[in-house]
Amino acid sequence: MFVSSISLSGCADVGNGTLNKNEISIVCMGDSITYGFCGNGTSYPAILQSRLSGAVIYNAGECGDQTYEMLARFDRDVISHHPNFVIIMGGINDLLLGQPEQFIEGDLAAMCKNSTQNGITPALCSITPMTYVSQNLKIKTNNLNNWIISYSNAQGYKVIDFHSVLDDGHDNLRQEYDSGDGCHPNALGYVAMGNSIDINLFKH
Repeated sequence: MFVSSISLSGCADVGNGTLNKNEISIVCMGDSITYGFCGNGTSYPAILQSRLSGAVIYNAGECGDQTYEMLARFDRDVISHHPNFVIIMGGINDLLLGQPEQFIEGDLAAMCKNSTQNGITPALCSITPMTYVSQNLKIKTNNLNNWIISYSNAQGYKVIDFHSVLDDGHDNLRQEYDSGDGCHPNALGYVAMGNSIDINLFKH
């Protein structure tokens, strides 16, 4: 039940057209949590859009995506839009399906490298906590998040710590932000995520 609940097909519209070079433009690349699944129309990209007046923000979240799938569509869904910034969050589906952490790390690093090679500033996000999973999976989640933060710092990339926003202090999704499956935030959770982002990250 748990895996199937986040493996539904679907993709938010990432828009079309050429961006104005003077605009702040951001692509949010990710899985169902970027898409806003269980958010009743709310997503963290939508909240960020409301806080960045005049910015162009594309939601490129696709439900069920693993990081290798995000990497495979990166040129289409990120590079082709020529944004100033890309926010990258992925790894939950990979961990649930037993992918080794080093594979996930390699995919995330490759997306960052592809971004910088194309003049796009990347921001990596820590992945959000999950409630109804084994302690071993929680340890792997923390290991991946530690890598995301240390890698970002070493490379000089921006980092957004969504895990801390939604964590109840015991590596579970906070009850008030839980849509009911222990993984996907509800609307309040997505609002908290969107409001937690430091908009100074997107200054030219």
